[in-house]
Parts: sequence; structure tokens; C-alpha cells
Amino acid sequence: MEGYVHRPQFELYRVATDPTESLNLAGDPEFEPVLEDMKQRLKAFQKETGDPWAMKWRYE
Repeated sequence: MEGYVHRPQFELYRVATDPTESLNLAGDPEFEPVLEDMKQRLKAFQKETGDPWAMKWRYE
């Protein structure tokens, strides 16, 4: 239950080969470029949609 309630800051899964999302690749250096790309896409989407949670990037 602890792992479900207190999630890591970022989660990245290869759902094609890990459909149960059991191996978080966010901390794997091999996937750092993918994670950074996804972060930038998220930030752009938040800006585009006026997401009030976008402010969290400044202090987290």
C-alpha cells in the first residue's frame, strides 16, 4: 500500500513489454532522454491548457 500512496516523482514504463508497469524506468540513465522529452511535452501541454499545477515545476 505504501508504494501506491507515496509515488515516485516520475514514472516511466515500457508498457509494450511491461503491461503491469512493474519496472519504473525513470531512474535508468538509458531512458533519461525519453524522460526529459516527456517532461518537456508535459510542460508545453500544461502551458497550452493553462494548467494551474504547472507552477509546481518551480519548486519541485
